Amino acid sequence: GIEALSLQGIPVDDLLLTRESEGQMSDLAGNAMTTTVVGACMLSALLLMKDELVEHTKKVNAKLKAEAKTKESEARKAGGGSKTLAKSAAALSVGGAAGSVAAASTVEGADDLKEEDLVLCCATDRKEHTSDILDRAHRSARLCVCEAQTGSRDAIYRCEDCGHTACADCKGRPEHNYKRHDIERIAPDVFSAHLKQTLPMRVKLSGLNVAAEVTKAKKLAEKLDVSKLVGVADGVPRRLTDLAARPVGETYQVGKERKSIWTAIDKANAEKNVANFEKKMVDDAKATWVAFAEALETIAGADFMFREVKRADVWTARYVCPSTDEVVLELRLGRTVAQSDWRVVVKPAPAMREITNEETGEKELKEFAPHPVYQWPLARMRLAPGASHLLDGVWDVLAPIEHAFDVAIEGKGEKKKNWQTELGMIGNDDPERLDISLPDGVDSNRAPWSDLRWSEYVVTTLKTDGMTAKEFEQQKESFPVDGTYALHDKCGTAMASLHKRVDPKPTLNKSAEAYFFLDPVRNSDGKEDFFVFADNHRRLQYGEHRMHAARVHHSFRPSDAKGKETFACRTDGRWMKSDEVNLIQLDEKRAAKQGVPKNAKALSSRAGGCQAAVAIMKAKVPLAEVDASAWPEDEFETLQNDRSSEVFQRLAWFTSRLALPSEVRSFTTLDEKRLNSNACGGAKCPEACPRCAPSPPVLQWTCKAGESKITAREDPRQAAAYEQALKRRPAPFVVQWRKTAAAAGKKLGELVIAVNPATLAHRALANVYSGVAKERSAAPQAEDKPTVEWQVVKHEEREAAVALADFTLKSNRSDAKAPQPKGWNTKFPLRPEQLRSLGWMIRQEQTTEPFVEEEVAESVHPALGLRMDGRARVERLVRGGIIADQVGYGKTAITIGAILASEIKFPLPNAMAKPVNAIPTKATLVLAPSQLLKQWPREVEKFSAEGRLVTLVIRTVADISHYTVQDFQRADVVICATSVLRSPLYFERLPPPPPRAPPPPPRPPP
Repeated sequence: GIEALSLQGIPVDDLLLTRESEGQMSDLAGNAMTTTVVGACMLSALLLMKDELVEHTKKVNAKLKAEAKTKESEARKAGGGSKTLAKSAAALSVGGAAGSVAAASTVEGADDLKEEDLVLCCATDRKEHTSDILDRAHRSARLCVCEAQTGSRDAIYRCEDCGHTACADCKGRPEHNYKRHDIERIAPDVFSAHLKQTLPMRVKLSGLNVAAEVTKAKKLAEKLDVSKLVGVADGVPRRLTDLAARPVGETYQVGKERKSIWTAIDKANAEKNVANFEKKMVDDAKATWVAFAEALETIAGADFMFREVKRADVWTARYVCPSTDEVVLELRLGRTVAQSDWRVVVKPAPAMREITNEETGEKELKEFAPHPVYQWPLARMRLAPGASHLLDGVWDVLAPIEHAFDVAIEGKGEKKKNWQTELGMIGNDDPERLDISLPDGVDSNRAPWSDLRWSEYVVTTLKTDGMTAKEFEQQKESFPVDGTYALHDKCGTAMASLHKRVDPKPTLNKSAEAYFFLDPVRNSDGKEDFFVFADNHRRLQYGEHRMHAARVHHSFRPSDAKGKETFACRTDGRWMKSDEVNLIQLDEKRAAKQGVPKNAKALSSRAGGCQAAVAIMKAKVPLAEVDASAWPEDEFETLQNDRSSEVFQRLAWFTSRLALPSEVRSFTTLDEKRLNSNACGGAKCPEACPRCAPSPPVLQWTCKAGESKITAREDPRQAAAYEQALKRRPAPFVVQWRKTAAAAGKKLGELVIAVNPATLAHRALANVYSGVAKERSAAPQAEDKPTVEWQVVKHEEREAAVALADFTLKSNRSDAKAPQPKGWNTKFPLRPEQLRSLGWMIRQEQTTEPFVEEEVAESVHPALGLRMDGRARVERLVRGGIIADQVGYGKTAITIGAILASEIKFPLPNAMAKPVNAIPTKATLVLAPSQLLKQWPREVEKFSAEGRLVTLVIRTVADISHYTVQDFQRADVVICATSVLRSPLYFERLPPPPPRAPPPPPRPPP
């Protein structure tokens, strides 16, 4: 606003800024301190202070450890040291700064919660059909990149050719063939919560016979060459076979001048190299089968636990088996059943091997990449057409056997410009065209790129020599790539290469789609970028892999070549159907329990002072063996809310199902006695609790030498203490966990979620009722004590706040009219609409109805999806208001009328008999821009009776010295320029404020 204009050096006193909005004035001022400037300064400071920060952190941690040991030894001497549920949460950091820890908190009321069943398996129990879930998933998915994780746009457009969606603002480049896609959107957080209630929280693959699957895969590989296995070289290199086949005595060139003769020793060495390579291929084949069996063993015994739900253009539900190897089960919910499936991926732990350094001869450990078997999903389940629930389908296991076959690709249709030509790149016929490096195996005489390409490609699978008709039909059914693919060059993808199959239509699954496009390999030089056949072309998220039906040899590129061309196709493995494998739910006996408050009254009696947190939820769940090792044994430990994201993700398989008790979902009044009953440094909590709402630093008004500009700054020492005190405030959420022994050698996990509503209440009170708020509040304070309330609700991560209704000005047509004010100039009577506005102004000045001032302090726990609000409400007597009549309605006139109607007989004759801190006066102060200082005195003289109102005008600071105290006491209206209050001379005349006691130093945590 106007402050930004002033900071930019714009002469605001010379401008008439009455109709410009705050946004328009901000645009006028510009944005000098952009994030690029501030961000660069912050990064520079971090780089300069990096070493100092690291050393400071080490010193602080060492000091904290020493203090902890001292306190532990003192506790043992005193006979203490036993840990209970009310264990101190002193290590609970809320700010993240080194050495800043929250004040001690205890947990009360955990034993008073009543237990209920905690349902963790719901998928097959729900009657909702899979098609309904997929429809809801599509309506809540990210339909435009600008929606990110939480956004939702109403105006969505969908490409008729490729199915891509975008909002009205983002649909530009690529062009696509957009048409309005009218669907009723669903909020992402609503569907996320619904999906968590639909899915089972713990699942396991049942019926996976590892030995049988390995045997089945080996049987498939019997007729194939060993080079077809994943992780095995694609045959002996040609250079080795050529050397082994060279006859003894042959002369060959060495360098430019010298020639040599191929001897028997050379031939023997060459044959030995070929034999060694063949042996290596055999060894690699054995390693492939071993890795395949180990991978299946890993997923066969895996206990998958729900972790999270992620939103993209498809929804993904992620399950993890906590173990040394990361075993992940993912459910992808596409727009149709054909695009939805379950996948199992294993990411093994890094393999460390001991090797000998060739240069030093010393042995050292080296990390090796995992076997290529782990590059792709090991198993998948595509949802069956018409599936009744999300676990309905047939599982396939990916055998580590590459399948190779040939396809004929023939260009059809019309010729279109290639992507290079569209970008204005040099064509083939231009003599200045630069040479383009070709992938290995590509004929260098062939033009690397063509200026034109066909609009359609017809792909036909070729029959391999020795293949029977039945085997050929099975191959075509297993790898259905045949068909006509139409080019959609306006639909994006790499090199504008997207082709969609238009013929034939799928018969088994009519919603299935097939695409043919260039799918670049991440972090590569592009030499092995393949054209692939796939059922989707969407942009992949980080860490996600696309499942290809097949990939064409990297020598294929679109061109205008006539006739059929043959290219080799390969797959990343062969899917084997496993009818015995099923995905089953665990914990169907519902052994998990949840603790909830017995009633709101019992909960309110517990919630009180800021040193105690009250338990609102408790969970007891049976732990899987692979998960139990991470839990603390027997005694509760407090989780650090800001440094335990991995732990909270680990607990999501049951915390996602914890139902927030109804007793805390609405505002509940805090008991005043308990609110102020806990000791804070030896005294009861005052209205401004120093633990929860520390006093801010004192402002210091300074002026640089040789300059007249006065600036405000915080006292540096007090500011540092204040920042540390903020980080040491009691944590609003306290979460504790432990494991205990259960029957049959099992382990039982316990989790307690507690809240400290008093700390948020104290923060809110400090803003509305006491401390600095009391000093800056000009309104008289009501006698009633403040009302303090709290609630805990589900936190919704929305892109923006809920849109409020448009602000509207109330009409005064039905308001009562005020009489013409006494002392008014009868020559210019007020009009009826002006009298109605005048009546409203008089009533506003005389009102006794209190205004409820409200302050809400909130705290969010993102990992649990909870938000707690502490609300303080206090009644204030507020008079006055804003008269916002249209221009020309006479706001100046009715304001003068309000001055006459509210005239007070003051000061009294003996008002100055007693010493006071201020000089009483009856005058009304009018602040106006400099350009209106002449208008206001004329208006006062015009509308008031002659001699009725005495007016003083202050244009500059010097004018103040020209008037006496008696002049101000006699005045009825004092008109002052706003520039006076911004003048450095005005600040110099102000008396220095009385010194305020600095805030007490923060107490060290107990």
